[in-house]
Amino acid sequence: MSDRSSVPYLPDKAGVREPSERPATRWLLAECEAPDIDPFSFLSAASGLSSADEPRAYWRLGSRWVASRGALAQIDSRELGDRDPCAAVRIKAMELLGTPTAGRSGRSPGEGARQDVPRLYGGLAFHSRWSRLDPGEGEDLWAEFPAARFFVPAYELEGGEGHVSLRAWRRLDGSTDPKSELDMALEDLERLRSRVARVGRLERSDLEFESPVGSVREIVTWPEWRVSIERVLERIQTGDVQKVVLSRAVDVPLPGQIDPIGVVEEISRADPAANVFSFQFAPGAVFFGASPELLGSLRGRDFRTMAVAGSAQRGEDQEADERLGHALQESSKDRLEHGICVRELRDRLDPLTMRLDVQAKPRLHRLAEIQHLRTDLTAKVEEGTHILDLLSVLHPTAAVCGRPRDAAARVLAAEEPLSRGWYAGAMGWFDGAGNGDFVPGLRCAVLAGQMLRLFAGAGIVEGSGAEAEWEETSLKLRTIGRALGLGEVT
Repeated sequence: MSDRSSVPYLPDKAGVREPSERPATRWLLAECEAPDIDPFSFLSAASGLSSADEPRAYWRLGSRWVASRGALAQIDSRELGDRDPCAAVRIKAMELLGTPTAGRSGRSPGEGARQDVPRLYGGLAFHSRWSRLDPGEGEDLWAEFPAARFFVPAYELEGGEGHVSLRAWRRLDGSTDPKSELDMALEDLERLRSRVARVGRLERSDLEFESPVGSVREIVTWPEWRVSIERVLERIQTGDVQKVVLSRAVDVPLPGQIDPIGVVEEISRADPAANVFSFQFAPGAVFFGASPELLGSLRGRDFRTMAVAGSAQRGEDQEADERLGHALQESSKDRLEHGICVRELRDRLDPLTMRLDVQAKPRLHRLAEIQHLRTDLTAKVEEGTHILDLLSVLHPTAAVCGRPRDAAARVLAAEEPLSRGWYAGAMGWFDGAGNGDFVPGLRCAVLAGQMLRLFAGAGIVEGSGAEAEWEETSLKLRTIGRALGLGEVT
């Protein structure tokens, strides 16, 4: 699929859109062109239209991006009972948005589809069905990030490829006059557009902290890491598991407040090839990152995903870069790790799809700081399949957990002293037709007040070594660390 289908269709005029099947809640959409607004100023500026503690999100996949703010409705797994989060969120979303017709679900954004209900933005925690295995240190960091949380935004700014559109959503009830509500929404949009355009790109100083390297605290120390790697390799030798993705985390106490939107802007600039995400549900509570891969993208019946595993650093020049890339492609350990991820995706997708195509040979996937082996998978699914149906089966993948999944999750529960929360979870959006995009929450950090925790993981397979995997995780930590002005984090 082209990049144009990576986010929903950008409508070109204001108006009221009513779905073919009217949901319990009717939605009104007003919009205007906004070529003079950038997403980070839009997220940062005080709009005067909603409270300071409103949810805010930024999402970039490929060349397309969307910034959203304000919440007309939220779905929080803590209010849905003890059920599989994917299933519970889907049921709640159907109540909120209504059930789409087959015609709408079968048309891809960018190909004439009309968006008549809003999207929900948010994420799923890593453990979804294994939250009982996750009592680790740092639980309070995830107070605003439960097993699943999504919101319907009041305002969206969406763009890419030279087109920027500003939208306002409104919920209608039986007593609301759509024409009057539309007029008010258009007035709100114009005030917001004018205000943000006047401010322009906000000036932000370099993000520097007092003695940041000296203040970094390793949650998993080098001696602890080495012992864990040895124990995992023993489990691999006995045949209990084929792969386990162990994670590290470092804490950075902040001497003052930081601008999380400014950090996300720096991440976006630093690595145009990464999929950037940021979710803020309360002041000072933000989860953000630059994921190297796609967990799943669904448009109608067309689904795509990718296996990304096996890593090497980038070279200082083209010759060194090509040499490192070639060595990665020839590495038996990295090919083994990558092959496990491909087989896991194939095995889980095969029963769900009408057709499954797997790229014959992995290729290099180059990011700013690191390069990986990558294999793309595309599939045709049954009519009416929802992106959350697929996530329920795929997440967490072997790229972030291991294989076999249940056995690897039990090893992680025993070996990792930390709470993963949304780290290695599923970040993204979905709409009323079941379309959506999700990436794994990787190369990421969670901010809680004046504490920042950075995460990185490494896939442990036969042939792995503690020192090499430590260096790999250090390289991954630099993706966020440098954007924060931390330099060499570890």
